[in-house]
Amino acid sequence: MNTLDSVLINVPISSPLHPQANLPFLKGFLKQNGFKTKIYDTNIKFLNWFLAEQSFNIKNMEYMKNPVELLKLYNDIEHVLYEKCKSYRNLTIGLRNISLDYSRTTFDSVLKAVEDKSANPFIDFYNEFIDKHILPDIPKIIGIGIIFQDQIIAAFTLAHVIRERFPEVKIVLGGQIITRCYDTLLESGLLNHLWDYLVLWDGEMPLLDIHRKVINKSRVPMINIIEKKEKNLIDRSKYAYDLNNLECPDFSDLDFNEYLFPEMLFPLQTARGCYGSCEFCAIPAGSNNSFRQRKADKIIDDILSIQEHTLKTYGKKAVYFKFMDDTSSPKTLLAVAREIKSRSIEAQWETFVRLEKDFEDADFMEQLYQGGCRKLMWGLETNNPDILKNMRKKINVASIDKILQAVSKAGIINFVFVLLGFPGETKEQRDKLAEYIINNKDIHVLTIATFDVTKNSPIQKNFVHPNVWGIEIDKPGGFEVRLPYTVKGENWKKMIVAEAHRILVKIIKERPDIGFMSLFPDQARGILGNKYGNGWGREFLSDFGQDNIRQLLLSTESYIDSFANQEEIELSLLPEPIKREHMRTSEDIKAVAEAISARKKYEERRMKQV
Repeated sequence: MNTLDSVLINVPISSPLHPQANLPFLKGFLKQNGFKTKIYDTNIKFLNWFLAEQSFNIKNMEYMKNPVELLKLYNDIEHVLYEKCKSYRNLTIGLRNISLDYSRTTFDSVLKAVEDKSANPFIDFYNEFIDKHILPDIPKIIGIGIIFQDQIIAAFTLAHVIRERFPEVKIVLGGQIITRCYDTLLESGLLNHLWDYLVLWDGEMPLLDIHRKVINKSRVPMINIIEKKEKNLIDRSKYAYDLNNLECPDFSDLDFNEYLFPEMLFPLQTARGCYGSCEFCAIPAGSNNSFRQRKADKIIDDILSIQEHTLKTYGKKAVYFKFMDDTSSPKTLLAVAREIKSRSIEAQWETFVRLEKDFEDADFMEQLYQGGCRKLMWGLETNNPDILKNMRKKINVASIDKILQAVSKAGIINFVFVLLGFPGETKEQRDKLAEYIINNKDIHVLTIATFDVTKNSPIQKNFVHPNVWGIEIDKPGGFEVRLPYTVKGENWKKMIVAEAHRILVKIIKERPDIGFMSLFPDQARGILGNKYGNGWGREFLSDFGQDNIRQLLLSTESYIDSFANQEEIELSLLPEPIKREHMRTSEDIKAVAEAISARKKYEERRMKQV
């Protein structure tokens, strides 16, 4: 007899340092509506399974006293992962990335991967996982979350194993990848046997309706749900979930001793969606095209509830929180910070924000710091006003300088995202951006990304040809969310990746503190900032970091040469940020090259026909 209505599962690969926020929020909502659900983070379970027979003293707090010891820990883990991968054909797994012998973006390749034990480690893992966790109490519904492209093959492998062993169980797929790719998934039909329902956009209300239909046999409106052979209503303006309807997220099924991090780091949400409309960004389209916030008093209740849970379960209060928002509102953050300070709650947090004028105010930033803020992550992208205007960032350089200065003065880490290669950008503009970063001591750490045409972004949805930039975009296919494109017939992506390498080395040579901080997992930076201040990169560089930076530069420059010469690359030597970007961009560059080749062949055929 079933005692569980459903099981909800996150799959590899995502950060192994903390869980994602999606499942605890979904479980909390289903629980308050009377359904019994259990959640599993098989991302961390898989990595621990893959690392079996290896002992790492992860919870040793000494790591936080000497940052280089923390670096060494993760380097050791990465080395073991690479050695373990040799048991499988063409497999590469890191702490934040995976590359299999099969493409994750084409449906036929995913279909082949789910049956190939020689290349796919998830087959053995999920059979063992099901024996241990699902067989004792087979639920009627199994939900699988697919947030990132790196999770696609793992997710469909799990669905394949479930379908073979429990054909009567209803399989529900949801998450950003399903929301963004359901059209091509339906058009292909190749993977249709591996799901019963697809959930689009916010998962709470659709998942509740599926439970009411499957468990209670109720007649309910199936909105933003795709049910095979049924014509349900698909309308992203509907069921934009009100975050305040949730009483409290439920983390009780997750064991924080499993995560590869000395501290407990809890994900929360203050908001969903983004109120911006940047030309290159698909975030608004992936979140019901609306921005919604959770009230500050409910966020405080979430923190206090988690602290009560961890005190009872682990003997200590959780202190560190990451708001897993697309962007947080300044007013909500201020309200949360004031409440934390006034009630003397021991909590530090970090989040993603837009460069708003509110953050220019020194008193505002001091209140955020006093209320627990230790790191803010900004989409700086560039310092060129013309490019910012073309991006529709709605920020200006003078305001950026004031914000970064106020944040840094308050003691908070400034983490900036830089985007190179927006169409029309020149080498001169990129060099000026590099100089701006080098000379701006208020920038503590950064990550460099390269321009993509993202599915459902304004630049893709409003695409016309010809256009001022000479862009041509391929139609979306498979699980592609970054679409192959050319600029004036050339592989712009390949050029801009090489430029990103050049700019990165230029910055690191002049600002080794930025290079040093970039070596650490993102989650560790804010916590180290809380202990040692936002200038810890400069402080520890002189004592511990020179050899690390030297190795970073040598490995990076060697990688750049190998990349340019199309030589084999030894990924195990690369620092994690470069490794992750390599995995992503090499796939994209190949797709663009194939698209250009196909287009040339098509043009040749047309010429012959004429």
